[in-house]
Amino acid sequence: PKTGNLYQDPEDAVDGDGTKNNLIGVIGTKGGLGTTTAAVNLAISMYQKTGDQVTLAEIRPGNGSIGLMLGYRNSTAQNTLINSAIQDITLKKVKKALVMHGSGIQIMLSSYLPAHAELQTNIDQLETIANLVKKVAPHTVFDLGVGLNPIAQSILPLCNQLVVVLEPVPSTIIQTKALLQNLQDLDFSEQDTFVLLISRTRLEITVPNTRVQNELNTELSGVIMPAPEISYQAALRHEAIMTHQPDSIPSKQFLRLADTLIHAKEIKG
Repeated sequence: PKTGNLYQDPEDAVDGDGTKNNLIGVIGTKGGLGTTTAAVNLAISMYQKTGDQVTLAEIRPGNGSIGLMLGYRNSTAQNTLINSAIQDITLKKVKKALVMHGSGIQIMLSSYLPAHAELQTNIDQLETIANLVKKVAPHTVFDLGVGLNPIAQSILPLCNQLVVVLEPVPSTIIQTKALLQNLQDLDFSEQDTFVLLISRTRLEITVPNTRVQNELNTELSGVIMPAPEISYQAALRHEAIMTHQPDSIPSKQFLRLADTLIHAKEIKG
């Protein structure tokens, strides 16, 4: 397996305090929807579209999935940070915990060993790390995992944009509607929320896109079509779809989603 090269002190973020940097959260309505896949491919798409530094991050000790997906050995660099006193967690240490990926992005990995899940209760440290990760690059994509878990809720206020992942299945649509309402209750802006529909099965046995939009009362910001063979081959090679088959339909759809997010950010200023 790959170990990844340590990210060697780059220039500091374009904006020293990170306030102009864009943090995109990716959150799944439930497990098994492809939330991590979406986060990985969106991060690569953002890099390809902007040419700027992009950080892909997860802060879910004990539930890390990006490293497994991309073929890295289990990473403990994040655990070391989480176990530190808050005043000892610095931007320099956060940068050293990042690994470079062949696609051009840099990644903050969480351990996938279940025993490390106990670190998820160190919310103050996790929030400090997230704050510093945002300062590293102009664009950061955060895999927030499933639902409004405590870690996701602590990182949510740092997010400039949020991608909500769902599948076109009746029960998931109901859950997504509830999640979108909860996000509004938490004062997360509706205009900064982008709904991404990922279809993993044949279209004739799923709810049509127009009905999904009507039931959610919101437009879909992106649709990723089923591509089981491409997904399977990419997984076998520990690659993202964007790098495995750049010209595939899903790759083009992820690039379109990146365009949508970039355009929305430009309009908002």
